[in-house]
Amino acid sequence: MDKREVPEEVSKLVKAWYGYFHKWWVVHYLLGVGGTMSAISVASNPKILQTVPYAIDSLAWLSALCIALLTFLMPSRRAKAYKMAWRTLLDAVNRYEHDASYTIQSLFDAVGVGEDYIEKTDP
Repeated sequence: MDKREVPEEVSKLVKAWYGYFHKWWVVHYLLGVGGTMSAISVASNPKILQTVPYAIDSLAWLSALCIALLTFLMPSRRAKAYKMAWRTLLDAVNRYEHDASYTIQSLFDAVGVGEDYIEKTDP
């Protein structure tokens, strides 16, 4: 069975949404781990940090900043939206490529569904 060619714009969206999905997860984990490790360091108050001027204060501010960014940006929510959009569009692309009865309109409808997922996470 021959594969139908997917429009270039749709192929670019599949790659872009996959990339954004991973980037938002990285942001989520960096901020989460950074904020948690900073908070633990401040709370445990190890002697080594007491020897470095402003270390405890800096870590406290870093923890607060990471938690504030987690709250404001909601990276896990955005990652999930991009993942859902990517999976929806990838499924439509696979159907379009291999099923002659799957229409180009259905493919473009999947783009709209994916954009709706993403739009719901906009502030």
